[in-house]
Amino acid sequence: MLLQQFAQDLEEQIEERRLIARAKSLLQNTYGISEEQAHARLRLSSLRSRRRLGEVADQLIKGQYGTQSA
Repeated sequence: MLLQQFAQDLEEQIEERRLIARAKSLLQNTYGISEEQAHARLRLSSLRSRRRLGEVADQLIKGQYGTQSA
């Protein structure tokens, strides 16, 4: 049971990282910015909205969340 929970947690972490990478790529292509700048924008949006970085990335990909210029 514990091993199943551990495996599930790892899968969720991997998926969250994929979402963040996709969101960074979207920001890079849209605004012509570096990966570091894209990550900073996501992080700032996360802090301002008090949401996890993965949630912000997911919403950005779905087009539900506008990131502001940092």
